[in-house]
Amino acid sequence: MIKPIIFKKSITLTASQSLTGQKRPIDVPFLLGKLTASATGIFKTRLDLNGKPMSRDQIANANLFGVSTYPMILSAFGHVPFNGEITIDITDLSAAPNVVNLVFIGLTGTENELKELTDNYLNFPYFYSGEKTLLSTGEDKAVIKADVDYPFRMVQLMAAKTGIFDAEIKINNDSLNRGRMPDTTLFGTAQLPMIIEPYDVKRGGIIETDLKDTSVAGNTVKLAFGGYKVTR
Repeated sequence: MIKPIIFKKSITLTASQSLTGQKRPIDVPFLLGKLTASATGIFKTRLDLNGKPMSRDQIANANLFGVSTYPMILSAFGHVPFNGEITIDITDLSAAPNVVNLVFIGLTGTENELKELTDNYLNFPYFYSGEKTLLSTGEDKAVIKADVDYPFRMVQLMAAKTGIFDAEIKINNDSLNRGRMPDTTLFGTAQLPMIIEPYDVKRGGIIETDLKDTSVAGNTVKLAFGGYKVTR
């Protein structure tokens, strides 16, 4: 019988500490569908589901984890087999001691039941990301590029930032939003991501984002593009 199940991993970081290879054993067949977290400070992290990474780089917590009322809902289930594990690389960004609780929400059942639910695990959740610091001139421009190394269906747009900005997203030089737009009209966060109609990016493609600071202040922009790797 398929039923919901929730796992937690607690990690305590010292100021600016990075840890790799933190393990959360999974003692049942598991489909990861949602992510939430609580923390005493900000952080970034990279998740690996039993040898399959969900991103190339560590991603800002605001772009990857929601909260109980607004969890991050993944675009595809992530499969962890019986007696598998979730591996976590994590870095404190708060410059202070940081107690982090990561919560993994999903389904369990027999492997056959889970395979049937997911069409034999054909797709896998994935995130591409990038980061730039814009200068406090009000005219600073920058480009964030994500090189796609596997056929990718992009569905979610997220941004963590310290100020406002305008952005234009281009896929292989084809503009998605036809000119720069305010970040609040284009990006959400893990709690409420901007959902777009699925955009297929071929292997070797480039997701490029042109940025312009509009805050007239120092502005660190961290972008994440959520979706899933297409394996069929």
